[in-house]
Amino acid sequence: MAYTLQTRYNSKNFTPAAQVPAVFGMPRTITGITIHHWGAFGQQFDQVRTWLCTNNVPTSAHYVVQAGLIACIVVPENAAWHAGTARGNATTIGIECRPEATDGDYATVAELIAELRRSYGDLRLYRHSEWVPTACPGMWDLTRLDRLARNGTPSAVPPPETPRPVAPPPLAAGPIQWLVEPGETLSQVAAYYNGPSVAQIAAANGIADPDAIQAGQLLTIPGPLSWVVDPGDTLSSIAGYYRVSVDYLVRLNGIADPDSITVGQVLKIQ
Repeated sequence: MAYTLQTRYNSKNFTPAAQVPAVFGMPRTITGITIHHWGAFGQQFDQVRTWLCTNNVPTSAHYVVQAGLIACIVVPENAAWHAGTARGNATTIGIECRPEATDGDYATVAELIAELRRSYGDLRLYRHSEWVPTACPGMWDLTRLDRLARNGTPSAVPPPETPRPVAPPPLAAGPIQWLVEPGETLSQVAAYYNGPSVAQIAAANGIADPDAIQAGQLLTIPGPLSWVVDPGDTLSSIAGYYRVSVDYLVRLNGIADPDSITVGQVLKIQ
């Protein structure tokens, strides 16, 4: 083990395994790992760990990690409040990673992933943005993480391809929302959507001071919004990302065949 493990810090923001079915509608079954970053360059490990243990937002993670240092603040058997969705919380382990993502950070996170896989099976890696609209985990490369983790476990079998998680869509479009991560700013949120300005997002959410948003705050993103189709995208995956229905996207964009969208096509979201 090439890192120091801290176990004396405990977050109050979690659901005990026995209560997970009642809270999230499914049992606590560990099938994946969700990778996060803690928001802003320059934030210190101790600061982030302490905030995740004591905040009243509420939000947390199972592990906080930087090069050579890991804090376990929620034991994996329980559900930390990290993914932003019931399924993400109930089925994955959350790892908060240093946003600078140095080689040392990668090595320590990969070592933790390898150890978790030895304990819980060949867990799939998820980006936080696969559960909710967010820029998290920033510059972290999950393909690189997976490769580094498997270098220490040569007998591991690569996981089968699985679709990105899609929340059950409503019958019509609801508001597009963003869950604020520690250290995020309205400027970063606006840049991610490449549509509404900081002032427009602030106005839509009744924010008097754009520099005073808080982690865990749920922001409504005003339109218009659009999506440029990437290779491998489907209407179902896009609808799941924004938590709207496929039928809504079909009607909004005048799509004749939902199975034949093309790379580079610009779709209206709201």
